[in-house]
Amino acid sequence: MWRFYLVDLILFLAAASAFLLMPLRNEFIYKRVAEKHHYNESGQSYCGPNGTNQTNEDTVLADEVSRWTMLINLSIFVPAMLAGALLTSWGDRVGRKITIAIPLAGMTVSSIIQALIIYFHWPLEAMYAYGAVAGGTGYFMTVLIQGTAYLGDVTELEGRGKRFTILETFIGIGGGVAGLGGGYWIKAQGFLPSVWCTAALTFIALLIVPFLPNSLEYGIRNKRVLAKLKNDKKAGTSVPSSSSSINSDKGESPYMEVTHDSDNDNEKSPLLSTGKRSEQGKKKYTFFDLWRAVWKVYSTEYMTCDECFGPNPDIKQLKAEMKKTKCEHAGGIMPGRVWRLWLYIISYCTYMFLNVGIIVFQTIFFLSYPLCFTPVLVGAQLSTKFISVVAGPILVYLFQKCGIGNQAIIVISLVGYFGFPFLMIFAKSAWLVFVATSMMTIGCIPKPFIQAQVSSLASESEQGAAFAMLSSSEVLSFLLATVCYLTIYPATQYISHWFSWMFSAGIALIPLFLMGIVWIIDKKEGRTGRIEYEQIAEEDWDEPPPY
Repeated sequence: MWRFYLVDLILFLAAASAFLLMPLRNEFIYKRVAEKHHYNESGQSYCGPNGTNQTNEDTVLADEVSRWTMLINLSIFVPAMLAGALLTSWGDRVGRKITIAIPLAGMTVSSIIQALIIYFHWPLEAMYAYGAVAGGTGYFMTVLIQGTAYLGDVTELEGRGKRFTILETFIGIGGGVAGLGGGYWIKAQGFLPSVWCTAALTFIALLIVPFLPNSLEYGIRNKRVLAKLKNDKKAGTSVPSSSSSINSDKGESPYMEVTHDSDNDNEKSPLLSTGKRSEQGKKKYTFFDLWRAVWKVYSTEYMTCDECFGPNPDIKQLKAEMKKTKCEHAGGIMPGRVWRLWLYIISYCTYMFLNVGIIVFQTIFFLSYPLCFTPVLVGAQLSTKFISVVAGPILVYLFQKCGIGNQAIIVISLVGYFGFPFLMIFAKSAWLVFVATSMMTIGCIPKPFIQAQVSSLASESEQGAAFAMLSSSEVLSFLLATVCYLTIYPATQYISHWFSWMFSAGIALIPLFLMGIVWIIDKKEGRTGRIEYEQIAEEDWDEPPPY
């Protein structure tokens, strides 16, 4: 169904808006602080061995800009950590459409607030209102996780890594286009037209959301329901015509029930849930219910499936019959699930920490001695990184054609990612910068594949809860990376101009080491990363699967 691909368009628009607004926000803060101190730029730049020396006036300005940037980022990321996790977990109950729409609406309103601050020349303290609205609704990172969880609902396990990589490519294209063109636009027309554009982009994305199919209703779970109904009809089982899937986005339970003409009564038997689960789908969930759902995924080896095992299964009995407990909804006992999930979370956090941290300081590094990049070279480096992201799906296709499993792809791509900061340690000329940046062709792959592996360790009814932890960890990584790199880079210039790259290369070894452990243990245990339950033949579907 072509409408499933609208999620790629939505995230493309959201990424373009976010990556256009991020540098705009930082430049606006710098300008307002400079105005406060009556600081006049000479328009000249000096790039030489002593180019990092600053006057007292420069130091005061840099410190105050850093402080304002830090406080405003805190006002965004701290509430976003909580809101992102709750929204993602809530999506298992109400569907993904509403949880995609909420952060998009927040981004639209926050952009409007930013435009009003610029137009009316309000004080910088008003930026806290901008941060509260953006962060309180989940912000951009929550949109990304919601889109990934949406695809997790409608994509079979074996295809998730590749499909998530395609989604990541659309995000990269959106961010790349905004990053390359935003600076020229701001220079030509000022802040206001650009910030109104960011509001327009997220508003257009918000208007597209209603056209998305409900992933819980039309995803792989209900495809199996249709297949079972067809098999029941062939077997002579009567199915009432009134049986139909219920729209979860309207507050109803996204499960179906059929009536069997068997035994002594006309007992309703749910295909995707028990009666209790259906009733639970209609009730409101509290703050603690959503957090308990997240904690349950990351603290137990039991993968929830109320239909096959009931709402309160005997875990000891399931473990005793471990080989018989894996159901078609990916529920059952998964030995080693908890430690695997936490290693994936740590690796994901570390990877995102590096991604964000490098973006924070690399432009300053390129402009300073000994590279002394011009704006054209800075743009060319960003273009190289953008082209590398686009090449990701091609590499994934080649890897899978060669029979390389998901976990091996993660390890190989993390080796490539390590190569980027490692080569930058020796970067004293432009050509080596571009060689190092080209390593991101393979280094951009770990993120979607780690997401796919986390998704594979959750049952079909736990996808939102599993991605909720990813959502919180991604926001936390944004916050920590901003604070850490903005502190480390200026503080270590007297040690080495390349110290931040040395630090990044060392951090890049952490996810490589952890994912290597998982890969080695998976090989010893004979895990292939493929679906362990019986697949439904394509001819049993009313229409081909969406992906």
